[in-house]
Parts: sequence; structure tokens; C-alpha cells
Amino acid sequence: MALKYKPDFAIAYYNKGITLDELKQYGKAIAEYDKALKYQPDFKEAIYNKAVTLMHMGKHKEAGELYMGLWDEETVAEYKKALERGEHLDFNGQHVVIIPKREP
Repeated sequence: MALKYKPDFAIAYYNKGITLDELKQYGKAIAEYDKALKYQPDFKEAIYNKAVTLMHMGKHKEAGELYMGLWDEETVAEYKKALERGEHLDFNGQHVVIIPKREP
């Protein structure tokens, strides 16, 4: 309803994205987060939740790139080192964890 009167209301798109993610409609959730970011490019919560949805979709690299935009330089450096070691990000509840590379 809010979008009918204020079509550039980023928070409304963000809230729709959250709901769609919870319904496991990940592609639609991403589209809503993108709309929120179109109107408010620095909307960190939308960036974070878009990354979470990408993790749900198994798009770890793309999610990691979004997360890096939210992290400080030290955290980005640690993430890049983990990638070089063959590790990757995984979503665990509300936290992002680095999963070590498994040795044969």
C-alpha cells in the first residue's frame, strides 16, 4: 500500500524482500532488495539481506562481494586470505562463517 503513494519508498521494498526470502522465493526477494537499493544505494540492511538471500541460493562468491562492501579493510583482507586457502563463506543463522577447505 505504501508503494502506491510513495513508489520510491526503499523500506517497503526491503520489507517485501525479507518476506519473500522467508517464503523461499529468493529470486523475487533479490528483485525487491535491488529496488530498495535503487532508491537508497547506501541502505546497508538491504545490502546485508540481499547477501543472505544469495547465500540461501548458493551464490557464495556474489554474496561475499556484497559482504565485503560492508566490512572494514582488515575483515576484507582476512576474507581474501580465506578464499586463497580454498575456504568459503556459509550462512549460519544470523552469522557468516568461513568454512575451511576439506583435506582429502
